[in-house]
Amino acid sequence: MEQTTQSRRNGSIDLVKSVAILSVLFVHAFTACFRSPIGTADWYGGMFLSAAARAGVPLFFMASGALMLRPEKELPLSRLFTKYLPRLLIALFFWAFVYHCYDLWETGSFSGAELWHRFKSLFFFQHEEHLYFLHISLLFYAMLPLLRVFVRHANRKTLRYALLLWFAAGILLPTLRPYYPYKLFTGIPVQWMLNMTWASLGYGLLGWMISTSRPKAWLGWLLLAAGLGATFGGSVLASLRKGALDASFLSGFSVNVCLYAAGIFTLCHCTEPKRLAAPLRFLSTGSFCVYLSHMLVIKRLKLFGFMNLSDVSVLMIPLTVLAVLPVCLLLYWLLSKIPVVRKWLI
Repeated sequence: MEQTTQSRRNGSIDLVKSVAILSVLFVHAFTACFRSPIGTADWYGGMFLSAAARAGVPLFFMASGALMLRPEKELPLSRLFTKYLPRLLIALFFWAFVYHCYDLWETGSFSGAELWHRFKSLFFFQHEEHLYFLHISLLFYAMLPLLRVFVRHANRKTLRYALLLWFAAGILLPTLRPYYPYKLFTGIPVQWMLNMTWASLGYGLLGWMISTSRPKAWLGWLLLAAGLGATFGGSVLASLRKGALDASFLSGFSVNVCLYAAGIFTLCHCTEPKRLAAPLRFLSTGSFCVYLSHMLVIKRLKLFGFMNLSDVSVLMIPLTVLAVLPVCLLLYWLLSKIPVVRKWLI
């Protein structure tokens, strides 16, 4: 996640990334804490918080696109292969190994043989589940030079056409896939869909398009309301029908979450967060470290019984975020004092 220098920082992008990392924390707090019986008032509250937090990963890709697709931004292949991709790989493998070591320690199965087995598994991308974001980011950054050429030479009409194709193949079709009549399709038409890894490139282009236009606040609010309403309403109705949590409307690459993320991004670009510039800058620059480390803190809190402090699950979700965020930011502040760690691991 590329950063600008302090003197040239984009306050809107800092706001976007701050919203994104808070959203990720709320999603994983929901996963760790939520245990309310379906259909109860507490369940509805937890489902709303979960729905409201689903734009995190799309927002990160949109922020990266807004920063990295700028024509004035230089991205030679030499820098890509000596800075951006190596940093992602080193951070990914380091933190994945940290999580493996933690799991071995927590389960009491720490041994040389088991450690060697876990180390070998790193190279087959058998990592902590939330690190999938870095797996996708590797392809996202590898494709950036090609996407930058397209953005530089395409006119606005062609760019809008590209977004339309992306939305149809990477957002709409995967959302419709489980439902009639599209579920009846077989063969090649099923392969028209983009999987979420490739669809991440569309979010980057969408972020750049919004950031280089003159977004209207009313449109942002409309997209936000429609996306959030569909995410919450769809998740509730599907879960009630199923009798258990149905996460099909909670995917970051569903139509409803795409609209929601576009609304948030638009509103952030209509905002001048001058009074909160400093804390937002700190949270934005620390967001990568927070993303990498927060599940360690959640695991420890869960082991200590923190998630059982209240029978009200919806209350525990923000309390967990409030407990995790300061620890992760403190860790970021400490690790950022070590130059090699700051450069490659956070």
